[in-house]
Amino acid sequence: MKMISRRDFIRLTTATGLAGILGSGCAPGIASGQDKPNIIFITIDTLRADHLGCYGYHRDTSPNMDALAGKSILFKNFFTVVPKTGPSMTTFFTGMYLQNHGVAGNQMKWNPSIQSFMELMPKEYKKAAIVANTILLGSKGYNRGFDIYAYKDDEELTLKAIQWLDTFFNRACNFFLWLHYLDPHGPYKPPAEFHEIFVNDQYYDASRKVTLDYTPIKGYSKNTGLGV
Repeated sequence: MKMISRRDFIRLTTATGLAGILGSGCAPGIASGQDKPNIIFITIDTLRADHLGCYGYHRDTSPNMDALAGKSILFKNFFTVVPKTGPSMTTFFTGMYLQNHGVAGNQMKWNPSIQSFMELMPKEYKKAAIVANTILLGSKGYNRGFDIYAYKDDEELTLKAIQWLDTFFNRACNFFLWLHYLDPHGPYKPPAEFHEIFVNDQYYDASRKVTLDYTPIKGYSKNTGLGV
């Protein structure tokens, strides 16, 4: 199987109506998507909504996301409860605020007494997650309720997800697939072809130019230091 881009993956999942399956051993007689929807949940670490076309950004940065948003429900007032991956994803999977679930930092673990909604999903669902951020370690509780939980870098993540969808396409059960990407996160080292993709376009402002070369700054982690 050839490697395909994340944009192609989003287009693939949209075109197939999100039909697929991520595991074996499904109950017989349950037609995929017949009574309940198949779900692909995609989260992208540190992606700025205001730099996507569907949220009004003036550059063409996200044509496939924009196309998907054009035929979907787009939430325009959606805010994280805390700007940290671990606590914010704990909130998503528990439905609780930080002060209730207690995960206040990225290195903290879930309280075993607090359920994930993945544990409450109908039994006929096969549930898989592929994440690129090692903050989301299964040992901290993020694998709760999942049948499959794996870590891959961003390119491998997409390929693995497509392999699962191809392998188990149209099997007789429903699925929930969570994909968590890390591409926009620091250190800011995009592929070379993207270094100056918008330099000198109609919106370019030389007075605001910031280089993308990472330079360590004392007192900052490698993910927050940005050279100029």
